[in-house]
Amino acid sequence: EVPADLRGSFAGAFLLLRTPLDAVHSLCNFRYERETYRGVGRSHTTPATEEFWMRWRGENVDHVRRQLENWEMLLEHWVDQDRKSQKTGFLTVVGYERLVDDKMGPEEAQKIARALHGKAGLERALKRVPCVWYDVVKSDNTFRQVHRPPSKYVVRYTAAQLNVALNMMRKLEKKYADMPYLRSLLQKYLDNVRDRLGNLDNSTVLPSDFNNSTNSTDSTTAKNQIILEELKRSCTDDVPQATERGEANSQNHTPLNYVDDVFLSVVPNTEP
Repeated sequence: EVPADLRGSFAGAFLLLRTPLDAVHSLCNFRYERETYRGVGRSHTTPATEEFWMRWRGENVDHVRRQLENWEMLLEHWVDQDRKSQKTGFLTVVGYERLVDDKMGPEEAQKIARALHGKAGLERALKRVPCVWYDVVKSDNTFRQVHRPPSKYVVRYTAAQLNVALNMMRKLEKKYADMPYLRSLLQKYLDNVRDRLGNLDNSTVLPSDFNNSTNSTDSTTAKNQIILEELKRSCTDDVPQATERGEANSQNHTPLNYVDDVFLSVVPNTEP
């Protein structure tokens, strides 16, 4: 967290938001790796077992509620500060799911590039934004480094826990209705909660305004794969391969950090 009185030391910040219920499960994966391997550098390699997840999640709402409240507090802290600030464009909100999506990822990377435009030392790294995005997010070698293997079970929450998430997302969607991009993310998160409620046992009483949203179709997935393959071909000769990253990154790429839950990166102010 950067205190308000230090904002003048920075040119801007990025807030990377992930679907809250996915972020909570990702935090569980992180805890599992830390407890299982005792900090022996095994990050993003092993998902939590279902037994560990069910025990960590718990059956009551308290633990999940605390994690969701942490997500909510971080979002509100930075967005509300940015609203009050007279420094236009200080905060750039980025959607995690969009950033790693085959179709929307390059567009999201372009948004990051625009926010970074003119910052010292970044011009060269951002010269070919879609290719940089592909190298970091989708190329075969780096994909294994930054994406944990999927869980072999359905990640479930109780109805009470889902209703906590539902009420939180409704409140946030209403609060930030005047911010189109953020509101679009919150609507997706709300749909995610409703989808999970729809997959509960039929005896579960659903909210009166429940409506089930549809997921991406197989045809859409196939089209996105074609887009990704075309980008891969166009970038093959332009981006250093992961096996060369040790030296290539120090010369051509800005160092990157990977975080699963909510990511905040502060850009140093290069202005006098």
